[in-house]
Amino acid sequence: MKALVVYASQTGNTRKVAEAMARALGCEARAVGELDAAALEAESLFAGGAVYATHDHGLDPALTGFIARLDPRKVGTAYAFSTGFERSDASGLVARALAARGVAVGRERFACKGQLFKLFMRGHPDARDLEAAAAFARRAAGQA
Repeated sequence: MKALVVYASQTGNTRKVAEAMARALGCEARAVGELDAAALEAESLFAGGAVYATHDHGLDPALTGFIARLDPRKVGTAYAFSTGFERSDASGLVARALAARGVAVGRERFACKGQLFKLFMRGHPDARDLEAAAAFARRAAGQA
């Protein structure tokens, strides 16, 4: 099974979650800016990001641009994940962007808290968050 974990992370929170997922799957976690989305091929694609006030409370344009360039014929199933405030629905935004591109999206998504400004949700994602992310990835990819 060819799995790949991609992410956009301005604070490092989503990167930590992506790396935990990738370790669990035995694959790489890559920042969206490092990849040619149009050439990407994966049976299972895990795509993650966060909502940022600097982007009108939307996803990082690097992530939405990456998704817009995906070839849906080259992706089996995609799974959305996110970090940040619990009510941000960033994973929902990722899932909807993938679906709008024509990519098959798994029903289950993953979201956890992410520390903001060294004041809010301090210490997240923590060890429990990262283990939950790894378990989600294994389960979604059929490796549970």
